[in-house]
Amino acid sequence: MEKKFIKSVFVVLSLVVLFSLFACEKRETFEPEIKGVQSQMTAYTGDVFDFMAGITATDKYGKDVTDKVKYYTAAPMNEKGELIQSGEYSVRYELEINGVVLTQEYAMLKVIFKKPDVITDNMIFNGDFSSGYTDPFVLSQFENGTGTFGVENEELYVNITNIAAAQASPRVDYNDLQLDPDKFYEVRFDARANVPRWLHIQIGQLIDSAPWFYSVDPIERYFHLDTTMQTFSFRFQPSTKEGADMTKISLLFEFGKMKDEAILTTCFLDNIVMQEVDSLGEDTTPPTITAPSGEFIAYVGEKLNVPVTAYDDFDKDITDRLEVSGDEIPVDENGLLTTEGVYTLIYKVKDTAGNEATATVTVKVNPPRQFADPDNLFGTPDTEVVWSESGAGSEDNSKLNPLKWHIWNISDPSWGIGPTTTVNYSYQDGVLMLDFKQNGNPNFWANQVFYTTLPFEEGGSFIFTVKVVSNKAGKITLAEAEVELVEGENLVEVPITVASGSAFTFSLQAGIVDNPVGDIVLQMSDFAINPQENVEYADPDNLFGTPDTEVVWSESGAGSEDNSKLNPLKWHIWNNSDPSWNLGPITELTYTYVDGVLTINAKQNGNPNFWANQVFYTTLPFKQGGDFVLKIKVTSDKAGKISIAGADVELVVGENYFEIPIKVANKMAFTLGMTFGTNADGPIGDIELAISDVKIERVGEVPEPEYADPENILGTVTDESLYQESGIAEEKVAQENPYKLVIWYDMGGWAGAPSNIVYTMEEGVLKLSITQPAGSAWFAAQLFYFSLPVKDGGTYALTFKLNSNKAGKITVNGNVIDIVEGMNEIKVKVTVAPEAQFPVKIQFGTEIPAVNMGDLEAEISELKATPWVDEGDEEPEKLPTPVGLVASNMNDTTLYTAWAAV
Repeated sequence: MEKKFIKSVFVVLSLVVLFSLFACEKRETFEPEIKGVQSQMTAYTGDVFDFMAGITATDKYGKDVTDKVKYYTAAPMNEKGELIQSGEYSVRYELEINGVVLTQEYAMLKVIFKKPDVITDNMIFNGDFSSGYTDPFVLSQFENGTGTFGVENEELYVNITNIAAAQASPRVDYNDLQLDPDKFYEVRFDARANVPRWLHIQIGQLIDSAPWFYSVDPIERYFHLDTTMQTFSFRFQPSTKEGADMTKISLLFEFGKMKDEAILTTCFLDNIVMQEVDSLGEDTTPPTITAPSGEFIAYVGEKLNVPVTAYDDFDKDITDRLEVSGDEIPVDENGLLTTEGVYTLIYKVKDTAGNEATATVTVKVNPPRQFADPDNLFGTPDTEVVWSESGAGSEDNSKLNPLKWHIWNISDPSWGIGPTTTVNYSYQDGVLMLDFKQNGNPNFWANQVFYTTLPFEEGGSFIFTVKVVSNKAGKITLAEAEVELVEGENLVEVPITVASGSAFTFSLQAGIVDNPVGDIVLQMSDFAINPQENVEYADPDNLFGTPDTEVVWSESGAGSEDNSKLNPLKWHIWNNSDPSWNLGPITELTYTYVDGVLTINAKQNGNPNFWANQVFYTTLPFKQGGDFVLKIKVTSDKAGKISIAGADVELVVGENYFEIPIKVANKMAFTLGMTFGTNADGPIGDIELAISDVKIERVGEVPEPEYADPENILGTVTDESLYQESGIAEEKVAQENPYKLVIWYDMGGWAGAPSNIVYTMEEGVLKLSITQPAGSAWFAAQLFYFSLPVKDGGTYALTFKLNSNKAGKITVNGNVIDIVEGMNEIKVKVTVAPEAQFPVKIQFGTEIPAVNMGDLEAEISELKATPWVDEGDEEPEKLPTPVGLVASNMNDTTLYTAWAAV
């Protein structure tokens, strides 16, 4: 018995010791974690969104504590939990245990408006704002026009806080209307304003580039709002004149400056209705005459062709009814202008109902134009090579400083784009030597070279040639073409196209896409650009051309857009065919091209990118550019949206016929691109398409070239010179819209801290209030202005007055200028190639060092371009000596030697 007791005690003690040992063992711990949070989420109005879908959580011991996770969001929901207002909303997830928040995660929820499936005669959803929310109406703000909007007492209010120079901003948009050009519609709405003012309405398609809008109702619609609610209405039949897509129509309520009034107030809209009607009703609206608003320039020796049109809501296009009176402009027996001068023309038109409209146009007839040819296309590079650790040898800087080699590499580790690379270079006796070290950087563009020519007088197709001596074999990118080098000497020829009035920028990257060539030493010389002999232009009667029977495709991406441009008249097909590209799941496609029909069967395989399957085709160059329409037949096995030539189109099952407006410059080719989906709607999914009957037809006559007035190259800056879409528009927009002041600032913070410019035009003086906070880019505030092409080119003095409230440095056409507080008279030398545009580019900062002037107030006026005169060549001031007076009266320059310089 005693032994048993002792044995039992021993067992108990052993268990206690073992338990103590286990209890003292340290448990492994973890950081509390919330898992499964997606940084970007998407939902639609009307959805009951599951914010906890896929969310799990663990505590410090790895135990599942998902039930302890809470989420917080400001996304509006009704009592059913349905999302009821579009927008972007933050979502915060918290793991809370015993009243302590252990960790947080954040996400963004994008709520997209989805129109309910409700059948009604009114095409406007929520037009009575009884929902208490603004959807699907959108507030658009641009060009310094700003405001706020919301719903109050079941009325939509628009609080106008700043007014743009143009009438379109701020603006309320109702989008995605679908109209039928064979039907009639009535728009009806109630409106008032706290302070009486005008409201303007437009109906048409908003587009992402100039001209920004295709109207389907060319009649001007102005409505005067009073302090009491009034009902307004009008009827219209959609016009196809401007080529609007009738499935993408917007109804726009505009609150900017109109009828010389710029009134800040709050306006109210209610009971907005658009519905089909059986007729246009009574005709009481005068026609609308569209004519040049400023001075129209014409030239001696050419025909006068003032672009004036007339449109009536009942009679449609009544341009042929226009009557012209006013000054008689002299012409010869061939209808060519003979006499310089300024003339006034008055246009009058009357519709069938007797409603009348008039418009006045001022015509300035300038002297005849002259032409000249350039002698050297590539030019002679300057001995100075541009490079600095700050990246001064960039492509943009090359374009600002032509005829110089610019070298760029990843030279600053703070840029965060991989290890820095190393470059050694020299340029002697026409040979550019480059010694590149990749240093393990994975980017093929980590070492680059740029060189920009002067603009070409006449564009077209050319061959760029260069001799390259390499110390190793490998692939590089030269003039945007993939080039395979052998060790030793290589003669490289690359076909290029350059538009009239444009420059060519040569570029070199030490590698090809996703594959740097590594360390390499190159010697380049014998640069030349020559016109392609016997250039083949597109047949005017068959501009699209006849596609080759060979279709270009490979798993390596040979059917790319770039390859299409190098190999015209062939269908090129590209898809996401290589998993190493890391572009999502690979897609699949099969294709045939038989009897003029390209058939493509594409499988999306869950790839989220609408561009994962694409088609390209490039024409021969068009000898005469202009406006064209692309006609194409697409037979589809499913309905949905795809993109053709940059336009989103809606497919139905079966045959689809599309007509898409396009622009092509002189001696440039057109590249047709198709994506199997759209940016807005995503990929269309698995689909089979048959593409056939593709044509390109010219719209109107071959346009005559327009040139700048040699006596007034930069034109006359007036209050109408301010470009309507300033703020977001860039240099290219200024080139495409000559004689318009285009202002750009970094509103989105794309290049640094966001900047801002508030600007006005008063009596030809541009007034700028510039905000450039710390951290903003040196080019955070920019101004662009371009003339029409200068026919003969030349070297000019660009002059203007700049009144500034502070001293500092600005950049004018690449020249750094010191300015003082107060009035400055700026003068820089500008060389313009024949038929190139005269550029004006102003940044309120400098690239080297990269710094801007900060906040400032500035005024710019008296913008002029005059022939450049070198110092010492100025004509001396002529004293009124007796001989001088006689010489002046006789117009005898041989007597001017009697005059003296002061």
